[in-house]
Amino acid sequence: MIRVLAKIMDSQTIDKIKEYGNILFVSNFTDIVGVETTEKGLENIKHLDGVSQVRLSEKGVLLRKA
Repeated sequence: MIRVLAKIMDSQTIDKIKEYGNILFVSNFTDIVGVETTEKGLENIKHLDGVSQVRLSEKGVLLRKA
């Protein structure tokens, strides 16, 4: 299983994403949905209407050396 972040355009898209993985969180402020899915599920999510961007989830970095 892999974790991805999907930027959605509307709330109906969440129901479509549920068909391809487990929803981990939904941010109402940034329209980002965290999803745990398979490689095949990721490809399906990328091509859903209502999903504008998908990227793999990774650990955040507060400060990077310039």
